[in-house]
Amino acid sequence: MKRLTQIAMVGIFLLAVVSIAGAQQALQPVYRLGNFLEVGNDVFMHIIATVDARYVTVQNRDFEQNVRDRTNSRFPSDTAAQSTDSDAAWFLNRLGVEARYQKNLQLYLLFEHRAFVDGNTIDDRANSTTPGGTDAFGRAPATENPGFHTERYWIDYKFAGTPLRMRVGADLWNVDQAGLVGDDDPRIALFGDFGNLDVMAAAVMQYSAQRLGLEDNNNLIYYTFSAGYNLRPHRFQFDVVYMRDRFAGADLSTTANRVTGNGVLYT
Repeated sequence: MKRLTQIAMVGIFLLAVVSIAGAQQALQPVYRLGNFLEVGNDVFMHIIATVDARYVTVQNRDFEQNVRDRTNSRFPSDTAAQSTDSDAAWFLNRLGVEARYQKNLQLYLLFEHRAFVDGNTIDDRANSTTPGGTDAFGRAPATENPGFHTERYWIDYKFAGTPLRMRVGADLWNVDQAGLVGDDDPRIALFGDFGNLDVMAAAVMQYSAQRLGLEDNNNLIYYTFSAGYNLRPHRFQFDVVYMRDRFAGADLSTTANRVTGNGVLYT
């Protein structure tokens, strides 16, 4: 009797599965029109999402050999300053949608955000102004209240057929295992994976001379280098951080407008 009960229960279960499967609608084919996908009856949509991250170093753009060339604005979101003399990092992020309905209706909506970034402006600095006060050229501080800002952005590319990978932008990262050095500061990093051995080298923008109102390449940039070996269950890693600081506060007098300083940190 027990055996018959088990067989009856299995039969009921199979019939239920078959009935549910038969009640399901057949999968509808997805139609494609160029870059557009059909998301509804005669409704086609195309998602737009791009990240353009650039690290630039431009000096003597006008060929006049003026050692005091500088960007024409201290405002981080000034797009005109992105094509003038500066050593800085800036990005352009776009997110939008393009939709079509039948043949006579189209919709195009695009949001864009571009700005200079360093280790400070990558985070929200609402109701803040650029540090340093009035600079050596008589320019007042600019506002840094972006309203909308991009917290993180990055592009990762793996070189086919090689152990190398490159990441450009601002991601949440740290150099050492304890996280003593790291943040979402913008950087350009190169990684190498050789089995149990992995290496990394990066250049990080902490303070940008563009917003400080300084001359030439008066930035705070630090370079990180790491090499790690996995000897499971243990890992051994050697890290070096080299800091190149050319800004020592808000004293921007014309007689002493550059202060250099370097440092090396081992972890």
